[in-house]
Amino acid sequence: MEKSEILKARVSESLHRDFFEVCAAIGRTPAATLRGLVDQFVATRRNLLEDEVNIHIEQPHDYMHGAWRARITLRSAGTMQFHGAPVPFSLPRLDARRIHPDDGFAVAAANWDGIGSGLDGVFVDGVWEGHIYTNGIDEADNPTPIAAVAEALKSSVTRRIDAFRSAGDGIGGH
Repeated sequence: MEKSEILKARVSESLHRDFFEVCAAIGRTPAATLRGLVDQFVATRRNLLEDEVNIHIEQPHDYMHGAWRARITLRSAGTMQFHGAPVPFSLPRLDARRIHPDDGFAVAAANWDGIGSGLDGVFVDGVWEGHIYTNGIDEADNPTPIAAVAEALKSSVTRRIDAFRSAGDGIGGH
């Protein structure tokens, strides 16, 4: 995770001095104290931000009927990383659909049962790309609408993020 100094606040000299003295008194650096305050502030208000996981599915004009292009983006590229390594997410298994990641956006599935593709998805710089196909059924008759595929992809990624966050493992490059 790339770090930079982004917080700049104009405060009085006396408040600045008091802040540094309080930090010293509690044995914390001013930077660590500010990071903690910012983390807490954002965590309690995360619902005010746009979606953390964004799904875009389209059917390009040169694609066959029933073939779709999918792209998932994360608000923060480091969200699906653990100590710099990509965190895989399960590609949903849906009735009459097949989801296939593009090269570079997949790893072998950890719990493959022989029914799915045998692949999990991984993000590269906060992006996952792949294709969605109707599987043996004409697109017009497919029981799983493309909107349901989008929701299943979003849910899979969100569940993985939430699982790491609730476990306290520090997903997000920490």
